[in-house]
Amino acid sequence: MKDYKKDARQLRTRLKNANMKIHVMQFCMDYDIEFSVNNNCYEEALADFEDRRIEVPEILGDVTYFISLHELGHLLHPLGCPLKSSVLEAESYAWEWALKNSIISPNKKVKTMISRCLQRYCDYVGSDRRYKIPNKKDLFWKILDGRYY
Repeated sequence: MKDYKKDARQLRTRLKNANMKIHVMQFCMDYDIEFSVNNNCYEEALADFEDRRIEVPEILGDVTYFISLHELGHLLHPLGCPLKSSVLEAESYAWEWALKNSIISPNKKVKTMISRCLQRYCDYVGSDRRYKIPNKKDLFWKILDGRYY
């Protein structure tokens, strides 16, 4: 006998993933941003300011959806560019943009991923003046420690 519940779950997941991809693509179309998929860039997705392009892993779930929104945030948040803010501040503004513009709430896996990404940038503090530590009341710390959600 066919497992209709399993089929329905799989269809809901595919539909959710398709809606998330459409959402990201709509931002790209609205703001003339090139969208490029690179499945080797999970840890190193990028936003290219000169070419107005994002390079992200394929959107196959919540985590890759938020990564895509985060890269858009670098281009679309007024302070999301590291040339306008310190690197840590620009990262937090890009995550803020992603969280505010998402069509879904971040789950625990997404929140953990965001915290790990921000924590990794803290490792560079001291090695480069662009990686200065933000003020304790800054958005960076609210997102890093989960007070933003």
